[in-house]
Amino acid sequence: MKKILALLLALVLLGACAAPAMVEDESAVTTEEITTTPPTPREWLGVPQAYWTVLDNWYGSPRIGYALVDINGDGIEELLILQEFSPWGEHDEFIEILSIYTHRNDELVTLALFRPTSSGSGRIAEDGTIFMYREWRDVTTFSSHRLEPGATALTQLTGWSIETINIYGDVIAHRGTTPISLEEFWTAYRRYAQRYANQPNPMQFEFIPLG
Repeated sequence: MKKILALLLALVLLGACAAPAMVEDESAVTTEEITTTPPTPREWLGVPQAYWTVLDNWYGSPRIGYALVDINGDGIEELLILQEFSPWGEHDEFIEILSIYTHRNDELVTLALFRPTSSGSGRIAEDGTIFMYREWRDVTTFSSHRLEPGATALTQLTGWSIETINIYGDVIAHRGTTPISLEEFWTAYRRYAQRYANQPNPMQFEFIPLG
C-alpha cells in the first residue's frame, strides 16, 4: 500500500513539473484609457471664426456683452467686448469698451486690451474716433485713436498722461512725449473727461449679452 501511495505521489509531482507555466497574455489585458481633450469652441453664428475664442473666454460673465461694428468703413466688422455700468443707479446705465479686436486673413488682431492687463476702458464716437482711458501702475493716460482702413494697429491722435514718480507722490505730466505743467494736464483732463463721458455723437451698436 505504501508503495502504491508513493508511486501516485511521484506521478503527481512529475505531472506538476511537466505542466506548462501559465503566462498572462499582456495583449489580453485592457485598461480604460482616460483622454482629456479641450472643449470644442461654440459656433458663434454670424461671428467671424477668428473671434470665437475671445467670446468663449468671456461667456457667462455678468454684465458683459459684445458687438460687431465696422469702425472704419473698410467692410471688416471689429469685435467689441463691452461692459454695462450703472454708477448712478439702474436707470443711468452706459456701456464702455473693454477690448477691441479685428481680423486679417482669419487671424485675430488685438487693437486695444484693457482687461486684465490694466484698468481702463474705451468709447467710440460716431466718426470712428476711439477715446481711451487707462491706468497701469503709476501712470494714468487719456488718449484718442483712429483705425485706418486695412490697418492692424491704432493710430494715436492725441494723448495726455500723468505719472507718480516716487513714494512721496511727486508727479510729472506729459502731452505725448513733451512734459507739461500739472495745470495744463488737469485742464486737458477735465476737457477730455467731459467729452469722454458725454460724447455728442456716440457710435450706435447692439449690445449682445454674454452673461
